[in-house]
Amino acid sequence: MRPAVLAGSRRLLVRNPLRTVHAPWASVEGLRAGYSVELFASGKKYQVWAVPVSLRQRKRANRQAARSAASGDPHASRLGSLVRPSTPAVPGAVDPNRAYSDQVVEVLQELAERNAGRPEAAGEATAAWCWWIIAPTLAGLVALIAVIAA
Repeated sequence: MRPAVLAGSRRLLVRNPLRTVHAPWASVEGLRAGYSVELFASGKKYQVWAVPVSLRQRKRANRQAARSAASGDPHASRLGSLVRPSTPAVPGAVDPNRAYSDQVVEVLQELAERNAGRPEAAGEATAAWCWWIIAPTLAGLVALIAVIAA
């Protein structure tokens, strides 16, 4: 319930269940969607839980793109990750020939490239643990162990 990705003009905020990462755009080195979405910032790698990667969806999108390319469709958007996608008819619209996670990573990467040069987007990426979630969880675990032991 807690994971979120918030992108502004100054930074990228990645909120995972136990940790929050503040990454100014100048510190973002890249994003990658493999088996999960990963953020590379300030020489470290962070997982992005809010953007799920579905290998089944990626495989389906690749099949559909291959069919579109084989049928001679001039607007075929993507074959795997080898060809730059065409722009959808409506900016921001979901492209059925691409997996959702790949589209989100591309949008975030474009934002990073566009905003990295801004003076207010400078700084190092920082990660903070969410103690207000960790502490009650550990307290509950200790209470459970005490009840079981008694």
